[in-house]
Amino acid sequence: DKWSLLPTVVAALSMKFLINYIVCADSLSIILSAASAKDVIFNGLAIGFIADLGETWWEFCAHSFQFEPIDGFKFEKHPSKDIWDDNGDLTEKARAELKFPSAISRISQWTAVKVNSSTSRRSCFSIGYGGNRAMRLVVVLALMCVYGRQLFV
Repeated sequence: DKWSLLPTVVAALSMKFLINYIVCADSLSIILSAASAKDVIFNGLAIGFIADLGETWWEFCAHSFQFEPIDGFKFEKHPSKDIWDDNGDLTEKARAELKFPSAISRISQWTAVKVNSSTSRRSCFSIGYGGNRAMRLVVVLALMCVYGRQLFV
């Protein structure tokens, strides 16, 4: 079953986010708590060094556990016509592949907007129809919350 790996993937991405958040919050706290400009510079250099250790750690793990790159692997994007029909609804093929097609369909109908003054409607979260901008906005707001929180600690 292709959904059997979902908990592992979600747990790994959640842990990565949590670690990145802790590193950002702690490093900013360390830099902002410095008493002099010299301490700020040295603290910043130390944190940069620690951040670079992630790549070295990955190389160590890759050699230790004998991870091999997958040659010829690339991510492929489904053509839009395989996912959405002319009315902006999910196609039957897309519904068969999704775990919760009714929820996705309801969200896409709730966020649907007219595309290029035609009769076609598409969700504003679709990639190419505002989805990229929405993702960037969420990331910027999240980072503002992360770093803004540090100013009030």
